[in-house]
Amino acid sequence: MPAVDTAPVIGECDDSKDTKDCFNERLSHHIQSNLDIRKTLHATGKAYVQFKVSADGQVQDVKVRAEDDKHREEAKRVIEMLKIKQPATLNGERVAVLHALPISFRTLNHNSMEEFFGSEDFKRDTEKNLRRQETERLGVVNFEELKFPPEYEECISMPDNKECFRKMTNEKLRMYLQKGRPKIKSGTEIKYFFEVNKEGKTLNIIAIAPGKRANQIVKEALENLNFTSPAKDEQGNPVKTEFSGNLIF
Repeated sequence: MPAVDTAPVIGECDDSKDTKDCFNERLSHHIQSNLDIRKTLHATGKAYVQFKVSADGQVQDVKVRAEDDKHREEAKRVIEMLKIKQPATLNGERVAVLHALPISFRTLNHNSMEEFFGSEDFKRDTEKNLRRQETERLGVVNFEELKFPPEYEECISMPDNKECFRKMTNEKLRMYLQKGRPKIKSGTEIKYFFEVNKEGKTLNIIAIAPGKRANQIVKEALENLNFTSPAKDEQGNPVKTEFSGNLIF
């Protein structure tokens, strides 16, 4: 989401909470509450979604990328159901914003829908537990739960590898953008998401930048990230992970 004063409003939220955090929480709740699992229990996978919230609060231009057609259709349906109470604002004016996120789908070992709804799987529906279950089933370890993140050469001797990873990713992205055309305006916020596989390669990249060319440059930069090693668990075994960040250019 670009640099705005307030994010779009989906539902009620604590006044003390940052509007972007509130938007993300309510969006996650909307997705989990409205996914029709009867359509998606056949396979585990992900859908990568991008959509626009217009200046008058309409959800528009929903684009979905997924290997499974049913995942693609269900992700699109749920996002198009989203109701926006208020659009984003910047300097007191209503503005349109782009947003992107991955939606995970998982298989469940139950003989019927009735059995599922009475199971512990259904009861443990808090966002934190659901996220952990999804990532474990997909073989993807959340970045914050990693013991050892993917390693840049510049971070080998650093005491806080995760913080170094965050800083170096933004620094490498910034350097790549400075060489590209068109030039990015100072103060522009760029959001991005990518996965790093067990071989240390980036994939499933989502980028939100001003303009198609700038968006493509961001993707190229992330595709060309080089790591000396992939993410690893406590035993030193390579694992797949995902990372999302933002850069104020």
